[in-house]
Amino acid sequence: MARQKQLAANALFALLLLSILTATSVTAANARDAVSCNTSEWNGGAQVFTLSDGECFDLDLGDVSPETILEFDISISGDAVDVLFFDDNGAQTYLLGQNYHLTLVSEPTFEEQSDPIFFHWSTPSSLDAKGWHLILDNSGHDGDEGLGDQGGNDSSISIDISTIERDYYEVYHDTNLLAPSSHLQIAGGAELTLDAGSTIDIQAWSVEGDVDVYLMTENQRTNYLAGVAGDTHIAAASLTSITSEKSVSWTVPEMYDGVTFHLMLDNQNEPSGGGDGSSSARTTISAIVNPVLAPVIGDNLVFAVAELGDGISFNATETPNRQNQIETLEWDLDTGVDSDNDGDFTNDIDSTGWIVQSTYTTPGVHTVSLKVTSPRGDVAYSSHQVTVTDSEPPEIQITHNGVTDSDGHAQIDHDKTITFTVSATDGHVVAATRWLVDGELLSETSTLQKSWSQPGMHEIILSVSDASGNAATENFTVEVVDGTIPQIERSACEVPVTATAGESIILIASASDAWDDESTLRYHWDLDPLFDSNSDGDMRNDADLSGESTGHVFSNSGEHSIVLNVRDSAGNSDKMVFTIQVADAPDSGGFFGFTVVIIFIFLVTAIVAAIGYIRIQENAGMQMLIENGLTTEEAKQRMMSVKSTNKIALFAGAAERIGSVASEVKTPAQLEFEQQQVVSQQLYGSQDPNAGFAPRGGRSGAEAELAALAGLAPTQQQSASGGGRQLSDDEMALMAGLGVAQPEVQSQLGQQDTTIPAESSNPDIEFLRSLQDQTDPTVDVKSSRSGAVSGGVEIPQMSPPTQNDDDSSNQAPTEPAETGPSNEQVKAECAGCGKVMAFSFPANVEEVLIDCPSCGKEQIVAR
Repeated sequence: MARQKQLAANALFALLLLSILTATSVTAANARDAVSCNTSEWNGGAQVFTLSDGECFDLDLGDVSPETILEFDISISGDAVDVLFFDDNGAQTYLLGQNYHLTLVSEPTFEEQSDPIFFHWSTPSSLDAKGWHLILDNSGHDGDEGLGDQGGNDSSISIDISTIERDYYEVYHDTNLLAPSSHLQIAGGAELTLDAGSTIDIQAWSVEGDVDVYLMTENQRTNYLAGVAGDTHIAAASLTSITSEKSVSWTVPEMYDGVTFHLMLDNQNEPSGGGDGSSSARTTISAIVNPVLAPVIGDNLVFAVAELGDGISFNATETPNRQNQIETLEWDLDTGVDSDNDGDFTNDIDSTGWIVQSTYTTPGVHTVSLKVTSPRGDVAYSSHQVTVTDSEPPEIQITHNGVTDSDGHAQIDHDKTITFTVSATDGHVVAATRWLVDGELLSETSTLQKSWSQPGMHEIILSVSDASGNAATENFTVEVVDGTIPQIERSACEVPVTATAGESIILIASASDAWDDESTLRYHWDLDPLFDSNSDGDMRNDADLSGESTGHVFSNSGEHSIVLNVRDSAGNSDKMVFTIQVADAPDSGGFFGFTVVIIFIFLVTAIVAAIGYIRIQENAGMQMLIENGLTTEEAKQRMMSVKSTNKIALFAGAAERIGSVASEVKTPAQLEFEQQQVVSQQLYGSQDPNAGFAPRGGRSGAEAELAALAGLAPTQQQSASGGGRQLSDDEMALMAGLGVAQPEVQSQLGQQDTTIPAESSNPDIEFLRSLQDQTDPTVDVKSSRSGAVSGGVEIPQMSPPTQNDDDSSNQAPTEPAETGPSNEQVKAECAGCGKVMAFSFPANVEEVLIDCPSCGKEQIVAR
């Protein structure tokens, strides 16, 4: 802010000069002459040269970083010259012969200067470095607008330029040009808010004029700006009437701790006692703050006393640091210890920062040292002491190889050695350990070993002390006990292994003890080892029964476990488990119910097995029928027929269930023939199987029965004759066949038709034929293999007359064919069953294939 105000004042001054210069005629020619200068680059050292009349010299300073402080010491002898400052752009304006005054840097510029000049100049602030030029002009030319030196004589010049390193806490360092009766604040605010004990060093170099430098507080600044006479500045920290080099150093007193100051450059008549402000003034001012370095150490203790082992917090937060003058803080937490082992106890860096922690393991006074360093390298030290006391006794922990009972007593069996070990810790050091057993000192080490031959109680006292005299004491009791355990003698115990529910048993125990008298042993029995009835955590020691001898009755059958417990007077115990198998009590009602259940299960099993057996046999029978040439459907019909006509045993085999053994399986034609025999027997009674082929007498009323079998109403002739008539032998023979067709009916098997010889003279034969005419001509009489008809006789095939099958249903019945030679009745013995067969053998046939009517066996019969 001060710099900006300074620039504004300089600009105002330049405008005033410009207004004077504008009075000069601007009737310049169309083109200006360029200025020719000798050029040299600044090499960092002094340069001496002569500047002739009409010459100029351009000293190129190169690129200079922003806010770099340059010190100029210029001596001029002979004719006066112009000392001009330009940046790169301004220098080009000058060299081109243009008007250059508006591009000059006013603070370090001196026109028509013949006296030596000394000043400091700080390059303006900018983002990047800029190029600068110092031009010495000993000529008159178009661009100077008639101002400054116009040449005339030679000048001898010496220039020494150097760079000044800016101090870290420098608040101002530059040259300012002030107009008459003006002022400029060059520093103030936060940068001048200082801790008590800080110092301000102000130095001034007068270049021209007579100025004052005032240090003032906020209130004093208000008075100064208002023109109020009186308290306007701190006189001890101010410089007045600066006409040469002057300086002042002032330390901030406690009353001004934290007060904000302002530094004012004054070229006014007021306040009195300084320059009168009647002319322009140019002065170099340097103001440097030296912040106080005074480390202050604090702690979190009361009266700086800590207990041994406690954590202590040290801090430097109360250290003055308004100018951020503390860059590093280095702590030596115990100056009595050389932690880095370099032989110097004062340079250890145990910790850094504003707040640190420490713990001390030895009692006594400990000194803490703090070293602080400022950003510019200033160093300051401070120390602090704390007292560490040890008032805590050692912490002890005792272990032993015995048993600790519920009372906290250590238990050991007699004649056994118990070993005690103490583990002691202390904030400092354990100094002594003492063991007293029943008042007698037995050990001063960390362990104690002791044994006793008799049971009893003993007192032990342990004392552990540290170097500060703090002691920890522990008292405890040792109980020497009987260590022998009772032994249960299984072989002497009487516990049954079996029992019956509801009946009492006797339980007798036996045990011994090497130390205790057997009469002092206590016995009890746990009847349920899976239930903790006394809630002591052990499910097998409940005293459900007591006594060396006792009894018990089990109410439930099954396996029962009981546990025998024996305990001596010292509490030593032994256990043993016995297992008893308890049987059910006799129960008749229960036995009957059990028997019923068993019988029911047996019946269900038998039924299931029978059904399974029947299924298996039926499947086997089906397979036998199929293997003997029957189709599946024929086999099923066969099985159903056998079931309906025969009483089959429950466990009948497969052969019985199909009506015969596998070798006797009959075809449907054989079965049909047998059925015909059954019908015949119903009509005529029991007869010889071949009786149909022998002459026999008929019986009365057969006509009506045959008509009924054929499904016809009785004929008039039958009705007229009342009870019907008796069939002749030929009629019975014909009836025995039940398959003989009329001469005009063709065989259903596609073979040569066979006809019954016509006997028109016999009314009985005609009657039978009339019955056959009234039956369904489409009924098949088939044979499963041979196709035999007419009583099982298969006629060899002959060439039948050709006719159209599609038209046969619409044609009238054909006339009966002429009968051939008479059939010859032949008898033959069946090769299967040995029975005699009788049948009609056609006269023109030499052999036939026939099924036996009795057994169904297929065979060839020749004449």
